[in-house]
Amino acid sequence: MYCNKCGNEIKEGQYFCTNCGAPVESLNQPVKVKKNKYVLPLCISLIAVVSVVGSVFVARNFYAFMGSRMRPAQIEHTQKAETEDNKGSYTNIHENGAEEAETVDDSNYKAEDYSGPYNYFFDEWVVPVECAFVSKSGYVNTKYLGENILVAQTTDLRRALILTEKGFKYVNKDALDKELPKETQCADLAVRGSNMFYVLPTDIKDNVEVGELYIIDSDNGKSKLIAKDVVISSPVISPSGKYVAYSGYNSEDKMEMYLGGDGVEAKEVIEGLCYPICVSDSGKMFFTKASESGVFAYNSEECYQIIKCNEVKNCFINTHCEELVAGADNGTFYYNFDLEGATQISEAPLAGVFTDALNQPYGQIADTTFCDVESLNEVLFISNSGSTFAIADGGKGITTLKRAFNDLTNVAVYNSAGKRTVLYSCDGKLFRVNLDEGDAQEAILSGDIVVDSFVCSYDLKKIWLISGGNIFYVENGETKHVASGIGSNVDPLGTGIAWNIEDGWLYYVKGGSLYRVNNTEESEHVVAEDAEILTNIYGKLYYLPASRSCVYLFMNGKFEEVI
Repeated sequence: MYCNKCGNEIKEGQYFCTNCGAPVESLNQPVKVKKNKYVLPLCISLIAVVSVVGSVFVARNFYAFMGSRMRPAQIEHTQKAETEDNKGSYTNIHENGAEEAETVDDSNYKAEDYSGPYNYFFDEWVVPVECAFVSKSGYVNTKYLGENILVAQTTDLRRALILTEKGFKYVNKDALDKELPKETQCADLAVRGSNMFYVLPTDIKDNVEVGELYIIDSDNGKSKLIAKDVVISSPVISPSGKYVAYSGYNSEDKMEMYLGGDGVEAKEVIEGLCYPICVSDSGKMFFTKASESGVFAYNSEECYQIIKCNEVKNCFINTHCEELVAGADNGTFYYNFDLEGATQISEAPLAGVFTDALNQPYGQIADTTFCDVESLNEVLFISNSGSTFAIADGGKGITTLKRAFNDLTNVAVYNSAGKRTVLYSCDGKLFRVNLDEGDAQEAILSGDIVVDSFVCSYDLKKIWLISGGNIFYVENGETKHVASGIGSNVDPLGTGIAWNIEDGWLYYVKGGSLYRVNNTEESEHVVAEDAEILTNIYGKLYYLPASRSCVYLFMNGKFEEVI
């Protein structure tokens, strides 16, 4: 078999031409899984759960390797973990001979149904655990143990695109991976679809590197060349994968920004070199220009400037890519397409955002972060002056909390039917604030207990207070003691204590063992005898024993050894 593009011979099983990089076969062809019954020792240190962008970016309980751009130049060289067998990368966790963690009879305390906003585990899924990928179907890909990687995933967690030192990889819901062409310089996947794009460099024009833009549908493996002479650092993809926005040269060698896609005729949007920030499934877009400072919008009919500034430092977009909060050198701005112009919501530049929703890198410029929320008024923002605020109703202002972010030991926000509630612990108390009522007055929920911090479910229906090594459950406005003896280093924003989305219980490390408790003292019991680190990814819990020789992930209603 030979490549249709360059004529190079294609060996059986290849998915891309080794000469020109053109796609030749389906990404989802069956792959023979090599079963490995030996546990791979971990030679990596604990990675903190809290992500940091700038000085303060906080994304509670989510994976730490989320970078801001998916480009190879960002990967730092890291020494691989020394493993006895790194070639047998696919392991069935149900056949690796692991003994189940010791448990006790807890028949009186069944798992509780959860219908809140941030459960990503209803269907098939694959998640990154300590640089391995673990799937619901019971396979583990340990090929990337010890590597520094960047990860972007679809919101149903069925697909992932990762960037390693050696290039881009696609991972599916069975933890099987495929390489994108080694020459790939830019790639991303649709967060709510099956399409991905990648760009292969071909030339340099006017000191701008250009290449060929391809789209792949990972459901059927079909790929298509979308455009040539595309500026490598420009493309972004819409949430469903319908559109790809990019800059490139036209037939007259003039630079244009285009809106195209798989089966979509490319449309010229504006002349000149532009860099899309995001594009929606309705064809709306935010972008910057190389020749003019500021941020611009495109509403499917016309382009216009929405923010005047010299530099865009970071951006946050909502799940539909039609809402934007941008940190600039002259303040922080908010815009959606229902407003006549952007609102300056803070004179201070933006330092970060706080949310329990899935968030990850998106696009190629300005450290853009995708947040899986219907509206950005569902998250809390932090300015570099330390103030904590939410976007006010209508997007024409903000509601500022009375406490600076650095004064809070924990914070949670929940939106229900347009009513936003914030819980935070500060000055030894637990406070509740209703953001949509007047001037956001504080109400104290902790009574006479001195609160160090708190943990709660995403819908705020279950709340545990941490006080002097004790745990109290908040119920009907009252607090009751449910556990004691936890360490002083147990931190909801770090490691050691977490609410489990899959059974509604609180899990924590105490005295070298893993415990869980519900809402009574009688419910506390040991889950595992040897546990030193407890943390989670996208809300899914896992723990490591003191030896760091393996990892246990909560699956199928219990912790199972996965690495």
